[in-house]
Amino acid sequence: MAERLKLTPAQQAAGIDRAGESLALRSGAGCGKTFVLARRFTELLLMGGAKNLDEALSRFVALTFTDKAALEMSQRVRAMMRDFAARATGQDKRRLQGWIERLGEARISTIHSFCASLLRGLAIEAGLDPAFAVCGDTFVTDKLLAEAAELAVLWAVEAGDEAVAALLGAMSLESFSREVRDLTSLRDAVNFDDYDDPQITIERWAKAMERLRGLAQQRLGGDAQLREKLTELESFICTNDGDKLLPIRDDVLDIARQIISQPLADSAELFDELAKQKPGTKGSGKSWGDKDTAKAVRHCIKDLCGALGEYAVFAGLLNEHDQTAARTLATLCRLAGQTNERYAAEKKSRGIVDFTDLMTCARDVLAENPALRARLGEGIDQLLIDEAQDTDPTQLSMLLGLLDSRSGGGLTDGQSGGKLFLVGDAKQSIYRFRGARLEVFQQLCDRLGPGRQIDLDISFRTLGPGLAFVNYVFSQLLGDDYSPVRSSRTELPAGSSVEILLANGPEDRPVESAQAADIAQAEMTAQRISQMVSRSEKRVWDAETEQFRPVRYGDIAILFARMTNSLVYERELQKRDIPYYVVSGTGFFRQQEIFDCLNALRVIDNPRDDLALVGLLRSAMFGLDDNALLHIASHVPKPWLPNMDEARLGELARLMKPGQAEALQLARDMLQKLSAEKDALGCDKLLERVLAETSYEAVLLSQYHGRRMVGNVRLLLSQARQSAGQMSLAEFVEQMDEQILNESRYEQAPAAGEGDDAVQLITIHKAKGLEYPVAFVPDLNAGQQPIKAATLHRLDMGLVTKIRPGSLADDDESNDDD
Repeated sequence: MAERLKLTPAQQAAGIDRAGESLALRSGAGCGKTFVLARRFTELLLMGGAKNLDEALSRFVALTFTDKAALEMSQRVRAMMRDFAARATGQDKRRLQGWIERLGEARISTIHSFCASLLRGLAIEAGLDPAFAVCGDTFVTDKLLAEAAELAVLWAVEAGDEAVAALLGAMSLESFSREVRDLTSLRDAVNFDDYDDPQITIERWAKAMERLRGLAQQRLGGDAQLREKLTELESFICTNDGDKLLPIRDDVLDIARQIISQPLADSAELFDELAKQKPGTKGSGKSWGDKDTAKAVRHCIKDLCGALGEYAVFAGLLNEHDQTAARTLATLCRLAGQTNERYAAEKKSRGIVDFTDLMTCARDVLAENPALRARLGEGIDQLLIDEAQDTDPTQLSMLLGLLDSRSGGGLTDGQSGGKLFLVGDAKQSIYRFRGARLEVFQQLCDRLGPGRQIDLDISFRTLGPGLAFVNYVFSQLLGDDYSPVRSSRTELPAGSSVEILLANGPEDRPVESAQAADIAQAEMTAQRISQMVSRSEKRVWDAETEQFRPVRYGDIAILFARMTNSLVYERELQKRDIPYYVVSGTGFFRQQEIFDCLNALRVIDNPRDDLALVGLLRSAMFGLDDNALLHIASHVPKPWLPNMDEARLGELARLMKPGQAEALQLARDMLQKLSAEKDALGCDKLLERVLAETSYEAVLLSQYHGRRMVGNVRLLLSQARQSAGQMSLAEFVEQMDEQILNESRYEQAPAAGEGDDAVQLITIHKAKGLEYPVAFVPDLNAGQQPIKAATLHRLDMGLVTKIRPGSLADDDESNDDD
């Protein structure tokens, strides 16, 4: 059947010509990978459906990362089938119409949905309640896991565990329990028993370090960029032998040459010396030619030291601190194993599983039953995995285990043809914090071999200059591993397609701090947006008129790595009356409307909580002013709510402004009544009553961004409904308090309608797969976030943990750095 759309050669090969082979498809953004996935799925049906019409839809499994992506793929497949059916005749037409009617049976879903479906039929074999429920509420599962970790620690202390007692001497119970909890969350990737023996752990680390050191030595020997920095630093000429910057420059050059010329294992002292070289503000412009040159020398020294510093970790050998770390890890792993047992028992008693359980249970039941695995694998003719760069090792090992062993686990082709189709892009790997490992995807591509890798490298989305910029940046970062992307578009707007805005700040407010840099960038971003729209700059391509049209607010997105500073940008947009829509505003638990609702629940739970009562009465929910609160404090003994009788209310009414006494009466009556009924009502019903009796949502709607405030309140209510029956009111409030203290990343509700003509503020994670004609990417000066976790899981070393030398070691006088 002829294609209506002209495919690129790569799309043709991946989606049609080589649909029966195992392939890895590496696709840049906007290169049509969803189209290829849908087309390949359709082609597989057309290739095999005539032989096995009844079960054809079930023999191909397509797995995506999100429900939205699964829905989009299903819709694409349906549209393609309708297109084919419209041009088909006879038996082909009937066959296609039959598939269209039964497309809901197609196995197109998320990985988690696939595993849940698999386990429904294998619940007994997996040791699960056949009626198990998947608990998607992370508040509930996080709380259960945290409680299990704390109990494991407390039981160890009560049992006289000296190793645990020693660790608790170096950190608080809360911090220690959190470390155990975080380690337990790695249970899908780690066998905790493997770390029982500290000496075996040390040997494992030493072997891994030796291998990594060898790789680093090879990389150092061929590091062309490092040598360019070295040559650049050598090229600067100083005319004054007494200049204070000169000996630093010469020492750095000498140390760098020695490090490059000798084994890394012998360079520990050299790296220590390199770390001491601090140019600061040394060096005069007169000695180096001018101020800018002296500044360039200082920057070049820092760049060279930074580039060399990346190799420093490979110079050190394992020492007594690593022995202490191995012992610490053994203790943590033992507690993590116990925590996991408690956590599993609690989930079992509730008949629930979490998302990690879906993966591990499916993996384990398949690994333990070869015959079952073979039978299930025989029912899959091909497995298509989207966003493979963001899958984790557990997911991939489980999925590959399903494939027929006769086809090499799907990585080579047997007589029955290819079994595996991977789709991914290294540049778009953004979920490492969720356990995704890009290395696993790259290793699978390597195992398939270069002949079974196809690059979709023609973008239908981005203009040529934009892609040229992206290609330059990523080629510097990824080197030979980067595959450049070309644009299929030939149209170009007037002016530059890529702009770099340097926010130096006004003369009266120079950028001298991170906060000042945030404000300066926000000001410049808002100013440029205002200019684009007010000047009617023609930068957006109109496919209907085939011309560039003026930019509208709704064309623009501000893409954040983190939404930490989004409020700074909101303020600057507000100053210029620029409408905006916050797609992924964080700080949900630090919004005033959330404080107000939680204060109401706190007082209902504990009427003696005067601090929460004051916050609630002062809020927009009741609107008492400071004078009213002062009168309450002066005339009502603590605790205020239980002692606020009719006589005292009458006395306060004579002192307060009109309307405030009535608000206080409403608050007193409502809070006392709900407090008496709290045990009969869930936290969700209590919050519903509070909102209904105070008309709080109506009050919020009258304020600026009231729609977002109401949205936040309803998100909190949704959270309360999910927790109802799982938590008491006190437990729910406690959980919310913990989220506030931890500055949870839970997202706010949007400030405007998604369809409004408004600038969108969104995280890069949320923007994945979306398209914006104009995108601003701020905070490029921000450094990488430091890793806060004490224990990490590395594919190349296994579990590693960091300690502060001296805090846990036998020698209490040690003053070494981390």
